[in-house]
Amino acid sequence: MKKEKRKPKKIVPVFLMLMTLALVIFVSVLDILPSKHLLVLTLSITFVNLIISALLLRPKTKLITKTILTVISISIISFSAISLYYGISTFSFLGNLMPSKHVTETYYVVALNNELKIEDIKDTLVFFSGSDGVEKAVKHLEEKMNLKYDFSHDIDELTTELYNENIDAFVLEKSFHEIIVDIDEEFENRTHIIYEFEIRILSSVDLKEVDPTKESFNVYLSGIDTFGKISSSTRSDVNIVLTINPKTKDILITNIPRDYYVQLHGTTGYKDKLTHAGIYGVDMSIKTIEDLLDIDIHYYSKLNFNSVIKIVEALGGIDVNSKYSFTSQDGYYYKQGMNSLNGERALSFVRERKSLPGGDRARGENQQEIITSIIKKISSPTTLTRYNSILAALDGSFETNMPRKTITDLIKMQLDDGGNWAIESANLDGFDRNEFTYTSSKLRRYVMEPDMETVENAKEQIKKVVESTTSD
Repeated sequence: MKKEKRKPKKIVPVFLMLMTLALVIFVSVLDILPSKHLLVLTLSITFVNLIISALLLRPKTKLITKTILTVISISIISFSAISLYYGISTFSFLGNLMPSKHVTETYYVVALNNELKIEDIKDTLVFFSGSDGVEKAVKHLEEKMNLKYDFSHDIDELTTELYNENIDAFVLEKSFHEIIVDIDEEFENRTHIIYEFEIRILSSVDLKEVDPTKESFNVYLSGIDTFGKISSSTRSDVNIVLTINPKTKDILITNIPRDYYVQLHGTTGYKDKLTHAGIYGVDMSIKTIEDLLDIDIHYYSKLNFNSVIKIVEALGGIDVNSKYSFTSQDGYYYKQGMNSLNGERALSFVRERKSLPGGDRARGENQQEIITSIIKKISSPTTLTRYNSILAALDGSFETNMPRKTITDLIKMQLDDGGNWAIESANLDGFDRNEFTYTSSKLRRYVMEPDMETVENAKEQIKKVVESTTSD
């Protein structure tokens, strides 16, 4: 009987020690606490646990004291369990952030005859050769049909050949299909997608690592034009460079219009819209922007439209300043000044351009406002109560090539000094033109010819943030 009475006395101290020990070890492995914080946490927990355990095991300790200490112990154990849960969620999230080594490309077989089956195509099937995975696309269809094929480098000529019924069908990657739909209102009505399939191709992006707690660095933020997989190869509708100086706590948000008429890196001949660079991979977008702004982009982050909805909802909504009063194409009204937005309204806000006086220029400003609001909301202490929801919102709809250690070093730095970040913006502007493009060289498209004065101004602002040693 005596042994049975002693067991409860020992269980609480032992369980207390095990749970808190597990917490300290896991936090050490996770590596998100500065060394001094980790040391204080370890010493404090060890000291408190020893005192509580000693008093609980001491025969002369009064019953009321033991009861109070037991309640405190259970509270510490509960706190440790919750902290472990959040820690494991963080560890899992950081592991899932790394980009896939593969990019998904979606291909369409397009024909005039909706009843045509790919197995029935007897003539030569023409592939548009602008995408990286076209050879894999050929192999995929070879398994479905007795395939005779050819390649074309001219997307406009392919469309004309189909309209004239000189070919039964042609194959192209989804992003190029969207380009045709954008400029040819009849195309979607006159043609039919008779077969759709996906392939995966290897993808790689050069990594230029820095010490994020001591050196300035640039992050390319790509908002892809899709609601689907984050690994999709598609147009980059949002092209923003974040220049971050950890010493001065300065962030510069540089917005580049989607239709900016630039020379795609490594190409000759016609320039193209910056948004089309995303079709050829995030590496093409990065190198093209590096050429334009004469900078090194160290990391990239990629998110799709699903991300905006999920993040804003996880944050419990955001307050955003609108320069104009307008009603979006989705039917949402925004007043001039501050607006409280949920996920759907935030997405409509960043996508809208047709209702804005400045068109795509104004949309870029709105995108900057959304990013600024999200950064401020995430930096708020109240966000801790939504921590797990934010991680869940980002999971699967956001990726970055920023190494886990770089991310945890930034977290530790912020926890260590707790300083506020100053956020500024720079906008590249240009002149409306209709020009031939690298992607489509037969018909003139709307583009924005860069205003080099705004480009040079952005370069100077980036240089100022990068080289600054003291905050203003």
